[in-house]
Amino acid sequence: MDKVTKTKEYLTDLFNQSEYLKEQPLQREYRYDHTLRVSYWGKEIATKEGLDVEALIVGCLLHDISYIEEMPTKEAWLNHGRRSAEIAKPFLETLGFDNTTMMDILYGIAIHVDNKSDFIWNKSILADSISDADNIDRFDVYRIYETLEYDKFSHMNNSEKIEYCQTRISRVNSNAGVEFATVSATQLFHERLATMKEFFEKMLEQCQRTV
Repeated sequence: MDKVTKTKEYLTDLFNQSEYLKEQPLQREYRYDHTLRVSYWGKEIATKEGLDVEALIVGCLLHDISYIEEMPTKEAWLNHGRRSAEIAKPFLETLGFDNTTMMDILYGIAIHVDNKSDFIWNKSILADSISDADNIDRFDVYRIYETLEYDKFSHMNNSEKIEYCQTRISRVNSNAGVEFATVSATQLFHERLATMKEFFEKMLEQCQRTV
């Protein structure tokens, strides 16, 4: 069995066995689907940039593994990259990666939330690409929908919707200069930023027609 297939089975087993996720079926579904989408972007980046495709997919599949546990505080959430690396390490050691590749994967998982690790290792394009794949999915079309739902956009009056759209456009613009570890990831990210900006500009335009 190849490393990616083994990792998918490991991921699925952990999610299925998690007592916390059994009580949070929607959270389980979203987190699992997000993880698979991130692994898709990891494969795209690795293929385009000549990185280790298998290693980057495995890192992406494991990056949020700590969501099998409840995160009751902001501190716990900020730590979930490091906790994911801790959980993933014993499994990664069974896959047969060379030590440098394995440590790159663990480091990339550990730093993907706040760019901090609880162990010393040098940054690499492979490690940074785990965060990049995660952020590409976080700024993709589904996140637009999810954010609108979370912020209860449909419950806002028109003035609030206008202000909301203006704020979202401003936030998108603040990311205009962001560069990722590779040219391909940077391009993919900015394509999604452009889609997000266009969506909120069109929404703003429509809301302003009633003013």
